Amino acid sequence: MFSSRREGPALIKGHRARVDRRDPISLCFTTLLRSAAVCRSLAGTQWRFLSVRSEPIFSIEVDPARVSGVKGSRVYGVHPTMKHGRASRTALSAAGHRAAHQAIEGGLLFADPLAIRILGRDAEEAIALSKARPERRALRFFVAMRSRFAEESARRAIEAGVRQILVLGAGLDTFAYRLEPREGLRVFELDHPATQRDKRARLAQADIAEPAHVAYVAHDFEHGDMTDALVAGGLDVARRTFVLWLGVAPYLTEDAVYATLVALARFPGGVEVVFDYANPPHAIEEARVRDFHRAMAARVAESGEPFRCFLETALLRERARSLGFVEIEDLDRAALVELYLPHIPVKPRPGPGGHVVRMATG
Repeated sequence: MFSSRREGPALIKGHRARVDRRDPISLCFTTLLRSAAVCRSLAGTQWRFLSVRSEPIFSIEVDPARVSGVKGSRVYGVHPTMKHGRASRTALSAAGHRAAHQAIEGGLLFADPLAIRILGRDAEEAIALSKARPERRALRFFVAMRSRFAEESARRAIEAGVRQILVLGAGLDTFAYRLEPREGLRVFELDHPATQRDKRARLAQADIAEPAHVAYVAHDFEHGDMTDALVAGGLDVARRTFVLWLGVAPYLTEDAVYATLVALARFPGGVEVVFDYANPPHAIEEARVRDFHRAMAARVAESGEPFRCFLETALLRERARSLGFVEIEDLDRAALVELYLPHIPVKPRPGPGGHVVRMATG
């Protein structure tokens, strides 16, 4: 039923992952990799498991620099990507930051009681990685602050009467599952089909109920018409809609980012959207911050989902206004820290870097 194909060199290196002992194929490889000699013989190769129709089931990639055999249920130097149609690795990474924030800082900036549960066994690794790499704290805080800002904005919209919430590129976000039901409230989660399947499987494994107010819409931002997909999924563009769009724009092309904003601006019922973006690294004045952004870009590129879009703040504001967004609130790192950590003694300087922006049509 299964065949294996040997390829090289390894595409993704330096990762560590659990091997699922309940999965017979994964367990077979765990047994094989108990031999250090076998590990070394596989170094620098990729093994891809295919179904009888040659569809990828998962692949195992071996880093020759870190092969060290097996300890307990962990295989070191081997990264099983479990590509069930290529679920987003960046979605998993963002969820890891949210979970680590709950475990390490106690949800100081952003409380999400489901963040650890939805990650399941991946939560332990995400938390351990954050503890082992303190330089990730700044990014973890940014992820927490952007989620808090977006959710506070969404809750204000709901209090003002908005009953249609759209989560673009929902990933493993849990906002919809923490919202208390309200009459007429609907939350539409739009994402790549593979990432959506992975999320729903994790929800089931964590025993997190799918509320009646949640609707799932499968869509690829780079292909097809987003509005058509949403309307087919039940969204009423004639009603005002609040949109959360976090951790997505940097991974799209600039054309895809603006095409999404154009589509949202055309909703006849009006729209309010919160999303994040990054300025070009060369525009960042602080060398330490610039180096951090470049290192982060290198890491995500290694994972196969590179940064593809950097936006100039002034140009974004200008183009947004031309599309019909009349209310624009743009917060850089310094503004977010001033909003949520006003008492810390050392604060970042205002300027280029990561931003969170809220825009609304009339």
